[in-house]
Amino acid sequence: MNLKFWKKKANAFEAKVEKADAKILNKAEEVDKKLYETGEKIKNKVEEIDRKFDNKVQDVKEKVSDKLEKIDENLKKKIDDLEDKLLVEKDIIMEKAVFVVEPVVDEIDEMFTNMSNKTVKVPEDVIETEKLNKTNVQKYHVSQNKDKDAENFLKWRVRKESSSKTIQFFDTQKQAIDHAQSLADRAGSTVVIHKLDGSIRKQDYTKKV
Repeated sequence: MNLKFWKKKANAFEAKVEKADAKILNKAEEVDKKLYETGEKIKNKVEEIDRKFDNKVQDVKEKVSDKLEKIDENLKKKIDDLEDKLLVEKDIIMEKAVFVVEPVVDEIDEMFTNMSNKTVKVPEDVIETEKLNKTNVQKYHVSQNKDKDAENFLKWRVRKESSSKTIQFFDTQKQAIDHAQSLADRAGSTVVIHKLDGSIRKQDYTKKV
């Protein structure tokens, strides 16, 4: 009886051990599964953070690029405006210089006319001023705009000599010539008229009265 009793006890204990082992194994599998799921969640979260960071960096780059472009545009516009103002001021200064010198030149001409039989000594500074004024006066050019991409393509334009800035565009060559002549008369200058191919048609053109 004692042997059977202890054998039964041993079998029961062995069954409990196997049951405990099974529970431990199941628990270990559950832990492994949870660890795997947690690892996947962490991995997905890290990838999401990376994507958000990359998107944020890209947004910042685009905003900075747009800001720099706007700054460049504003700077170019200010430079163009400044150039236009300087050109206008230069024209005004040249016109004033002409108006100041012209009376002196007329007075000298009158002196020579009235005293043709006498020798009149003209001051050197007056002569030098007259020469300098005539040298600095720039001519006005009339030509057709050949830039196909320009808004005023094939229109006639008036420009000052050695300048790439157009003073004004006109539909006809005659209108452009009349305007250039008006500017030239005020500045004591002349007009250069260009043909359709760009070559000069008339040099030092002045309107006949």
